Amino acid sequence: MEPTQVQAPSKSIGAIVGIVVIVALIVVGALYVWGGTKSGPTTNPADMPAPVVAPVSQSDEIDSIDADLKADNAANVDLTGIDEIK
Repeated sequence: MEPTQVQAPSKSIGAIVGIVVIVALIVVGALYVWGGTKSGPTTNPADMPAPVVAPVSQSDEIDSIDADLKADNAANVDLTGIDEIK
């Protein structure tokens, strides 16, 4: 009769690697989110002053609409801080 060789049970390294990968992904994701929220001061749109709009007429005639467009000075709109709005 041949002697039976008893092998030590092999340990699965796959589970450990899987856990390390998952923990690494969680850490990277947390740093990404934390870095995104700490990117600097942001402007709350509610804190910005509302633009002043000239009153317009209720008529739908072309001449009235044209007069409203000419009266509205849209070229002088203050766009300060528009890039800070997210």
